[in-house]
Amino acid sequence: MIIFRRLQTKFIFILGCFMTFMLIAVLGTLVIVNSQTSDAAAIGIAARQQTLILTIQNQTNTLILALESQSSTTEKMATLSHSIALFSHSLQALLHGGKAEDTNGELIELPMSPALVKEKLLSVEQHWQLSEKALQYLISPHLNLFSDNYYDALDILRDNWVAIFESSQQAAAILEKLSNQKVYTLKIILLSTLALTIIASLFTLWLGKRTLIRPMTMMIHAMQCISQAEQIDFKRRLPDFGVDEVGDVARLVNDICEKLQFAYDETQASHAAMSRIKQALDNAATGAFIIDTRETLIYCNKAAELILNKNLKENTAESLINQPFSQLKTHLIGTFPNSLSAITHSFSTRLTLAHTELACKITPVLDQKQQQLGWVMEWRDITVEVLIEQEINHVVTAAAQGNFSARIQVDNKRGFFLTLSQRMNEILTANQTILTALNTLFEKMAAGYLTETLQGDFHGSLAVLMQNINLTMTKLNQTLSLIQHSASEVDEAADTISADSDVLNAQTNQHAASLEEIAASIEQMTGSMQQNAAYSQELRQLAQQALEKTQQGNTVVNDTINAMSGIAESSRRVADITTLIDEIAFQTNLLALNAAVEAARAGDHGRSFAVVASEVRQLAQRSAAAAKDIRHLIQESTHRIDRGYALTRQSETTLGDIQQIYQRVLQMVQDIANSSMEQSEGIQLINRAIAQMDQLTQQNVTLVENANKTSLLMKNQANQLNELTQFFKLNDHQ
Repeated sequence: MIIFRRLQTKFIFILGCFMTFMLIAVLGTLVIVNSQTSDAAAIGIAARQQTLILTIQNQTNTLILALESQSSTTEKMATLSHSIALFSHSLQALLHGGKAEDTNGELIELPMSPALVKEKLLSVEQHWQLSEKALQYLISPHLNLFSDNYYDALDILRDNWVAIFESSQQAAAILEKLSNQKVYTLKIILLSTLALTIIASLFTLWLGKRTLIRPMTMMIHAMQCISQAEQIDFKRRLPDFGVDEVGDVARLVNDICEKLQFAYDETQASHAAMSRIKQALDNAATGAFIIDTRETLIYCNKAAELILNKNLKENTAESLINQPFSQLKTHLIGTFPNSLSAITHSFSTRLTLAHTELACKITPVLDQKQQQLGWVMEWRDITVEVLIEQEINHVVTAAAQGNFSARIQVDNKRGFFLTLSQRMNEILTANQTILTALNTLFEKMAAGYLTETLQGDFHGSLAVLMQNINLTMTKLNQTLSLIQHSASEVDEAADTISADSDVLNAQTNQHAASLEEIAASIEQMTGSMQQNAAYSQELRQLAQQALEKTQQGNTVVNDTINAMSGIAESSRRVADITTLIDEIAFQTNLLALNAAVEAARAGDHGRSFAVVASEVRQLAQRSAAAAKDIRHLIQESTHRIDRGYALTRQSETTLGDIQQIYQRVLQMVQDIANSSMEQSEGIQLINRAIAQMDQLTQQNVTLVENANKTSLLMKNQANQLNELTQFFKLNDHQ
């Protein structure tokens, strides 16, 4: 501290220490005496707690006797409640500090108990909490002498009286012991203060001699040695004399010596560093220039001199030193700022000096305070690199335009550029080889030959491309083989449909003939009924004839039913065949779609194959549409056949009724007129039903003819599809 740098202050401080020792002794005595007062009060209350717990025990026993003898307990409960409250309040004051009543009934402030005492008091508190709950139950108005809670409370009190008393006794003993220790501590403090005062007096005498006489003698001797020395040694130091005036003078002399020594060492180090930097710049392979803040060229190394002397005829490097930088800039071609002061960070550009290409980098030079000191400019000859870049650019441009025949010359290159050129030539050769092989392959594909594959020693992505193309050719072979097979199956299915249609047509014509016979029979029955009305006397004979005709009609109707069943079965077979054709057309469409995708992957060389695949897909779609029309017509024909079948069944029933009627006519001649009228109406219904069946039959004939035409059209389309796929030459194993 500054106040202790004076000798006078030190002696005043020593005197203050004497007075401080005395003051500490007095204050310590007062504090301990005051503490003794508080401890005495705490000891008194702790001792009272022992008496109080015995009092509470006696009051509890008295209350229990009064309760059991059913005497008055109001006064006893109030006394016990006051004792409980006093004990609880005193216990909390001893534990946590606070005000409590002493033995005279006055409130006194108690400090917080020490740890040892607190441990015993916590034990007292733990037992007291259980006992207090039991006591509160005994003085509560809800007390029941015959309940378990009453006897439980008595057991709790009996178990905790002794523990509370012993813990309170131990706490009081510890308090008393701690109080005695404080008295002993006060004696130690007083004796220590006396001893320190004697020691400080002796120390003051010794310090005066050490801090005044000896340091002054040493300083005078040291200054005389420095002033009389022929050569000053800055490494020599004076010893530390402390923080007073003598010490300040000694430190000041030492600081001056250190600064002189540091300045001398720094000068020598800077001189050595500058020498190393100049040697490094002079012998650097890169051209280097130094420009000051006035933009004057003040230095260039040997590499820079070589570049300038090689490319400048009128000026030499020596003539440009200490000249404005603008004079050198007139010989340079390239992007350059108007003034170097605009360059605040590292700046790179390309320059042309005569026939030499240079990579230029200008970096500002700053001191420790970020003040501008100048600029450093570096030149690197990149003429060879530029020529190689131009050659590579030419080859890469040709490759980008599709010409892979150009190559980079490797005879005049070394190192990295030789390796780069060789690898570029290898890339071009690999691409030219794969493109030639692809061109040959796609020419074969355009001619219809799908048996060729790519062959060659390719690596990496080119090997993957070769594998994918060969896999594509294999897939194309498989796809076209499936298309040819599907076309053959469609052709066979069309033949089957055509044959079935012919059979169905013949059956339909037969059905029409049967209906004509039925119509003729109905006409005969109508004539018979008219004759029966006119000639009732010939009723039996004519009824017998009508019965025979009815039997014949029933037979014809049965034949008609059988024929309709055959037509329905044929229609279902035609529907199954049509479904097969529809599935074949769907598979053909999928195969054509896959072929179109593979042709799209092949690019321009697969365009002709894509056209063929498109034609195949259109034929498959037309086949599917035709199959759908056939299925629709057959469904409609089946519906009408089912309707005709129902009408035929109805005709059979009607003819059965007619047969029964004629049998009754033979037996009941009396009712011949009524029976004739009913038969006439039934025959009219049959006539209408047969007319409808005849109309349905004619429609079925038309549907069968349409189905036959559709099957012929599908056969023609299958043949056309087969002819288109025959254009391609496939592998024999496909």
